[in-house]
Amino acid sequence: MTFSELEEEIVELDRLNMAANFVAANSVFEPSIRLERLRREIANGAKLLGVRRDARLVAYLEYVPPVDGRFYVPSLQIHPQYKGTSILRPLLAQAAACIKTWPTATLRTRVHASNEKSIRLHQKLGFSRVPSLDGRVHFEVSSAALYETLKGYCATLSLPPNSSYMDSPTTAEGGFAAVCCGPVTFTLDVIRSDKQ
Repeated sequence: MTFSELEEEIVELDRLNMAANFVAANSVFEPSIRLERLRREIANGAKLLGVRRDARLVAYLEYVPPVDGRFYVPSLQIHPQYKGTSILRPLLAQAAACIKTWPTATLRTRVHASNEKSIRLHQKLGFSRVPSLDGRVHFEVSSAALYETLKGYCATLSLPPNSSYMDSPTTAEGGFAAVCCGPVTFTLDVIRSDKQ
């Protein structure tokens, strides 16, 4: 898989999930605008974590590592066919591994006001609402508190014994490292190898 193909998968997953939220906000989801924004975010240091099933991206989380004690999650998406399943657990386990390395940081997120499932997930994970002026719901949580919550949430996740993290974050298959666990592949990081 090429990096461009991965970008297209991400934009399509965003479209599947976000089009209705854009309509509710009197707007339209534009794939070309999302693709441009995704490329800009990655060029500026954003990273991706993801879960694949049957060679298809079914969930991903985009995050911006801490700057001045704050980090940001611009997007977390789950394919509609996998909502209500346990697919979120391996994704959150990956996120917990990252968060553990930033014990004093604060995570900020924002969601469309019409995205009730995301709002409930934030509340379940211990986020607090913070004031906003842009019509979206803003949340924040300390990384230490989120790590403890995720640790408990992911405690029931058991990976097959042949699971292992790859030593290098770069591979020839599309420029991202992965952990393979039977039919599920966990994407650990995305590297823009063509920009390095």
